[in-house]
Amino acid sequence: MTFPAEKFNLAGPYSGPLATGDFNKDGRPDIIAALNGNGNAKVLLGAPPMTAAADLSMNAFNGVFVGDFNGDTQEDLLGVHGGAANVFLGSGTGTFGAAKLVTVSEPTGAALGDYNGDGKLDVVWASFGNGMLSLGNGDGTMGTATAIQGLATGVNQVLPGDFNGDGKADFVVLGTGPTGWEVWAMIGTGSGTFTKQAGAGVTTSGRATVVDFDGDGKLDILVANTNNNSVSLVYGNGNGTFQAKVDVATGPKPVWATAGKINGDSMKDLVVAGDNGVSVSFMVQLPSSFALPVDYAIGGKGKRVLVTNVDLKKNDDIVVTLDGPTAAQVGTVQFLYNACP
Repeated sequence: MTFPAEKFNLAGPYSGPLATGDFNKDGRPDIIAALNGNGNAKVLLGAPPMTAAADLSMNAFNGVFVGDFNGDTQEDLLGVHGGAANVFLGSGTGTFGAAKLVTVSEPTGAALGDYNGDGKLDVVWASFGNGMLSLGNGDGTMGTATAIQGLATGVNQVLPGDFNGDGKADFVVLGTGPTGWEVWAMIGTGSGTFTKQAGAGVTTSGRATVVDFDGDGKLDILVANTNNNSVSLVYGNGNGTFQAKVDVATGPKPVWATAGKINGDSMKDLVVAGDNGVSVSFMVQLPSSFALPVDYAIGGKGKRVLVTNVDLKKNDDIVVTLDGPTAAQVGTVQFLYNACP
């Protein structure tokens, strides 16, 4: 397999979060790549070749999230960092308005959804180990963040989804439970409250991603185990609970994992960013039989990775960021276009 690449320089040495959306409403995936710290985020509009729009001044080293915060059908951005969060309202042409401050204490992550059923986008926060909820006002602003019952400690990351198939917004937590690191679902009632479900153990505290890995309509979880050179694959049961993890070996120091259809068959493959750049573990047979990981050099260590069909061809493409080789050199975001027929 080959991946013809396209590369863009970032505005600083340390790469940060990635997110995808259709920011100019042309039906093609666009990308935003933020820095790990203050600085300009790179907005790249899809074709390919990608077109660089105006950079966006954004402090978002804990995450960039895409949603419609003011109900105008244009995609907006939420940038989260350790001190606060900001909403940037989208124009629908690939540009964004000035930052609107969201008041929340020390947010480290976010999960977007309509948690109280009023048609306005809300945010669940991972807030320095706690779980908090801010209800959206529908105009790009939010109410005061309030504590979520049962999430007073141990929250590392929150991820949105419908984990029991009832059509109401839920979220999953990666955090510390009674037996160590776990993932567990918080099932939404549709009125702004949640019910905590039993957790499933994972190997380490790496970053998590939500995917439907086996295509059964039930959401699953991937956790990159940086210190164990593996990814924990946690299959969802579709009722808010999860099966026991399966650890899949990867290259050294995986920091981010996701999945997509890479080699042209009907199964999703495991895509990992880590010290070897990008590696792909091709699914051989469900639920957990993989070929050995194949490394694709990108000129450095991969930091964030996402999979989307940028070129609108048969198979998914890979978007990855890496830091600059030294603090004096800029990081990059790279597009690996899938040449598999």
